[in-house]
Amino acid sequence: MSFERKKEVTIGHALIIPTGTINYLASVYNTKTQERELLFDGGLALHCFIKNLYDLFYNYLNNVSNCSSENKITYIHAILKPETDCRPECPIILKLEGYKNKNERLKRFNNVKEETLKIFEEIFSCWGGKRLLEQGFKVKEYRNDGHSNDLRHAYQEFELIKDKIMKLS
Repeated sequence: MSFERKKEVTIGHALIIPTGTINYLASVYNTKTQERELLFDGGLALHCFIKNLYDLFYNYLNNVSNCSSENKITYIHAILKPETDCRPECPIILKLEGYKNKNERLKRFNNVKEETLKIFEEIFSCWGGKRLLEQGFKVKEYRNDGHSNDLRHAYQEFELIKDKIMKLS
């Protein structure tokens, strides 16, 4: 079973090479106070972050903790490992502006949900995508600080939450 690892994924206008060292960050930016609230314990590895994706969308749609009010913007960023000691690049995977009423939030959410899920599907495809579910498929080159099954379990969870996300209203 040979597998050629995909090398690049497009996120917004950035072309990135997914690696196990990329972390994913969800945040809410308040345009009035210019403060950013980090969600879900800050930057997380893909296999940890994916567990929060449904909650992020649910909270946005239902304005949980006032996270999607008119003056707030919800983001998902990929935090790339810098090659030098400079600040890392953080391409935007998702940007959802807050609105007063749920119908407006739902319209915005419906405009971005498929593209967001597609980006995460492409990121997973760099390590095998659906092949992660095959018995005996080995994941190589993901992370040194985790178990080889972490990515497999995360992809299984992603497959489950995709349908739940598509049904959100």
